[in-house]
Amino acid sequence: MEKWITFFFKCAYIITIAISLIVLVYKTRKKTLPINLKFLYLYPLGSLIVFGIFLLGNFGVIEITTYIKINSLSLLYHLGFLGAFIIYEIKNIRLKKMSKILFGIFNFFLFLGIYFRSSLWHLDVLAANMGLFVLSTLYFIDIFVTVPEVKLSRIPAFWIVIGVFVNMVISIPPLTLVTYINLYFPENFVFLVVITLGSSIFMFLSFIKGALCIKSHQKL
Repeated sequence: MEKWITFFFKCAYIITIAISLIVLVYKTRKKTLPINLKFLYLYPLGSLIVFGIFLLGNFGVIEITTYIKINSLSLLYHLGFLGAFIIYEIKNIRLKKMSKILFGIFNFFLFLGIYFRSSLWHLDVLAANMGLFVLSTLYFIDIFVTVPEVKLSRIPAFWIVIGVFVNMVISIPPLTLVTYINLYFPENFVFLVVITLGSSIFMFLSFIKGALCIKSHQKL
């Protein structure tokens, strides 16, 4: 039963990524779009590549340790790409400066986490996700400081950052406990998989929602 649940969520995850990639490629073709929106499709593309490498490791084509190393390095792309997207959307000068400083700090801890990564301590994952959580929070503060002239529901970046924020809020606790639960409560490990995949699915769905807002937002 657990295998079928995991299989279902993995399928839903990969399908959602693929759909978000297709929608983003189609909706972000216009040259007038901001650069962060124009190239947002590269994020789901990178996620598909990493998932493909996971499948290669899962089927024994490559060593699973090789996948773990690549996945750890992909966190640089994860934090770097989405972090830069969020910083680009912050308008307040002080908040933007603060976000850049914090972005550098979390990248520093991410590098340390990758270098000192062990089976018991995943500082790299925590640094990347906490970084995005903090930057997303600064984005929402910025919305209150510099109130947009249009409805938030019509701003593409708003939906995208909401997806990132919710994903981080939901996934950080289980990712923090993953080693502990895997060692002492392995029968509950499937719930961690479902929670983390579910939050990622929500994020890519928010990317799709954001992409669908692009046309109406440009008309304003």
